[in-house]
Amino acid sequence: ALMSEINVTPMVDVMLVLLIIFMVAAPLLTVGVPIDLPDTQAKAMNVDTQPITVSIDATGKIFLQETEIPIEELVAKLQAISKTGYDERIFIRGDKSTDYGT
Repeated sequence: ALMSEINVTPMVDVMLVLLIIFMVAAPLLTVGVPIDLPDTQAKAMNVDTQPITVSIDATGKIFLQETEIPIEELVAKLQAISKTGYDERIFIRGDKSTDYGT
């Protein structure tokens, strides 16, 4: 008796086409809820100004931007920058091996 085999090639073709359709359609389904946001009084962030960064490396040295600065001069330097009209955020970055308890 002859064993007849089922040809699965057309089924694989259909599954691949369905997969492609779902991959294309899935990003289109992420439509959010339409809302009307309230007006804000805050001014837009100025992307032209370079943010000020205070960094502390693994050895405890303090850097203002990329320049090493003694801890005694840091507050005075930041106050001088503030007097020039800089009113943006100041970012503080610490090395993961720095002792944060001191």
